[in-house]
Amino acid sequence: MNASKQSLADIFNGNRRLEIPFFQRSYVWEEPQWERLLDDMEHVCETRKPYFLGSLIHKQRPTMTSGTTGDARSVVDGQQRLTTLSLFFKALTLLSGENAHFERRFKLVDRTPALLQSEANRVAFNRILDIPPPTTTTGAEASALSPNELLRYARETLRSAAFSSDAAGAAGNVFENNNILRCFLYFLENLRLGADAYDTLVSNVFFVVIDLENDENEQQIFDTINSLGVRLTTAELLRNHLFNRDEIALYKTYWRDVFERDDDAREYWEREVGSGRLKRTAIDLFFHSFLQIRMSDKTAGIAADERRSSRLQETLFESYKSFLDGFKNEPARKEELLASVKEYAMDFRNTFDFDIGNKPLVEPTPLQSINLIVSALDTTTLVPYVLYLVRTVRDTDDAGIRRGILSRTQIKRNKTSKNDIRRILDGKVP
Repeated sequence: MNASKQSLADIFNGNRRLEIPFFQRSYVWEEPQWERLLDDMEHVCETRKPYFLGSLIHKQRPTMTSGTTGDARSVVDGQQRLTTLSLFFKALTLLSGENAHFERRFKLVDRTPALLQSEANRVAFNRILDIPPPTTTTGAEASALSPNELLRYARETLRSAAFSSDAAGAAGNVFENNNILRCFLYFLENLRLGADAYDTLVSNVFFVVIDLENDENEQQIFDTINSLGVRLTTAELLRNHLFNRDEIALYKTYWRDVFERDDDAREYWEREVGSGRLKRTAIDLFFHSFLQIRMSDKTAGIAADERRSSRLQETLFESYKSFLDGFKNEPARKEELLASVKEYAMDFRNTFDFDIGNKPLVEPTPLQSINLIVSALDTTTLVPYVLYLVRTVRDTDDAGIRRGILSRTQIKRNKTSKNDIRRILDGKVP
C-alpha cells in the first residue's frame, strides 16, 4: 500500500485507466452534492490555492503490453467524486470552447473515457463524454454560444442516435430518471467560471490517493478509512468478483434475473433481517448459508480451519474469494457453480418469509412455523440447515423438514428448547 498526494492532473493524465467495477452501485449523487462541489471549484478559482478533496483508494490492475494505457487501476473508493468531476469538466470545457483539453486529459489515446464506468452508468456517461463541441461553418469550436444555447445543443446531440456507437435502445432511455444526465445538465446551467478555470482547477485540486497492490484486502482498508460511509454488502463485493465486463450474459442469467429482476426481487433481497444483535441483508444471509452448505461437503476436501473461518460473517467475502479460486480458470465449473447459486437462491426465496410475524396464522404449516422460529426467535443460524433440507428432502412433504429441525443440536445453543419449537410447529404461538 502506498499513499501519495496527487492533483487532478496526476490522476487524469491521459495515460491511466480508472475502472469502476462493472457491477458497482449506480451513481447516486444529487443536487446538494453537485452544488457543494461547484462552490468548492469556485473557491479554488478565486483563491488559486491548493484544495484537498478527500481520499481515493485505487487498486493496481494488470495491463496488456499491447494495450493503449500504461497504467490501470480499479476504483475502490471515489466513484461518486470521480464521476462528478468528469461531468463537471466536460461541461466546463464545452462552455469555454476548450473541449480539446478535456479530450487530452479525460480520454485515452483510443478516444475512450479514462474513467471506465459501471454497467448501470456506462451508456449515459459515455454519450455525454462523446458530445462533440459545437462548431462554426468553418469547423472551428463555437465558444460564443450562450449557456441556454449550449443546453439546447447538448440535449439535441444526446437525442441523436447517430453520434454514439451505442445503439439508442441498448440501455433504454438515457434521459429517464438518470442522475448522470441530470448532473451534467446542472453544471451546464450553473457554471460561470473564468477563462483560465480549467488550468487552475486541474493543478490545484488534490486528493490523497491510496494505491493498493493486487493481493491487498481492499474492503478492510476501505472500511477502516471510510468508517462513516455506506459499507458494501458481501453480495455487492461478490457480484463484482464473480463477473467481469466480458461476462454480461452470465451476469444476466445467474444474477440479475435472480436478485435484480424487478422491484419485488430487489425489495426481498435487500431487506435487513435480524441475526442476534447483527443486522444483515437477506442476500448476505443467503450467501452465508450457501457457503456453509458447500463447505460442509465432506467430499470437497476442505480443511477444518477453512470451514470454521467461513462461518464468520465478518470474513465472509474473504472466505468466498478463497473458495472461488478453484473456479477461476475453469469456465465450465464456474457456470455450474453459478447455476447452483441460482437454484439455491430460488429455494431460499420460496422458503423464507421474513414478514411472517406480521401475518395472521391460525394453523401454520411446518414451513411457516420454521419462518416463525427464524423471525420471532431471532435464530437465523438455523437458516443454512433449513436451506440444506429444502434442497435435499424432495421425496417427502414438509414433515421431513420438521424432523430435521427438531433433531438439530444447534437449537440448544440458540437458547431455544425443543419444547419451544414443538409448540411453534404445532401452531401454539404465544
